Amino acid sequence: NSSSVTTNAFTIDATLPGPPVATLGGAPTITNAPFDITVQFSEGVTGLLASDFTVTNGTASNLITVSGGSYTLTITPSIASGSTGITTVKLPLGTVLDYSNDPNSADSNTLSVNIDKASPTITLSSTDPNPTTSSITVTATVSESVTDFDSSDITVNNALVSSFGGSGTSYSFTLMPIVDGSFSAQVAAGSFHDAGSNSNTASNTLSRTYDTIRPTVTLSSATANPTNGAIAVTATFSESVTGFDSSDVTVTNASVGAVTGSGTTYT
Repeated sequence: NSSSVTTNAFTIDATLPGPPVATLGGAPTITNAPFDITVQFSEGVTGLLASDFTVTNGTASNLITVSGGSYTLTITPSIASGSTGITTVKLPLGTVLDYSNDPNSADSNTLSVNIDKASPTITLSSTDPNPTTSSITVTATVSESVTDFDSSDITVNNALVSSFGGSGTSYSFTLMPIVDGSFSAQVAAGSFHDAGSNSNTASNTLSRTYDTIRPTVTLSSATANPTNGAIAVTATFSESVTGFDSSDVTVTNASVGAVTGSGTTYT
């Protein structure tokens, strides 16, 4: 007599009864680039594809199996360069089966990620006069909050930076001229970054003229000496001035009439 033995293999689903539940995680709060998320099921599943995920403002790809119920997935935002928006991703119900052929009967949680592809801008301004005889206070206003902007990001000409301070979107510093003449400050492109890792665009160039040299004035007249009447006097300054009038002229045994002129020449 002969006998034979037949062996059959079975997959046993030993989890508690019920459909598989998907939980998404691992997404950044804000980014300007593709990012990976984790997909964790309550039990092992089959049939999961990247195309099963519902993504707004983006696409899903590169689904990698870590284990029977654990995966990673790459999300590529479709927000245009220079813009901001929100990318969301979820796994709808009915997209996978567990080993007992039970489908997931509810949507997963929804992940929302802020997408920031807009470069921060920065504007330099000052309320101090031009020209000036001293240091000026400069305000740097950024279009969005940043954390890595500091004094080393400021490019200066004929000046030094001191007393730098501020945070978020508002900063200030003192710009100290070195020698008489034009002095300026600018922040170059790519000097600092926003929360989405976007680098800044270049600022405007803020400039002033440092002038500590006192103007000189020379009085002259073409009228003959001696004279028997009033004489016309020309006042010639070494540089353009404002505020010069008859009260500035000291006379002996004479009076001053109306003063006219502008810039460097008055009569």
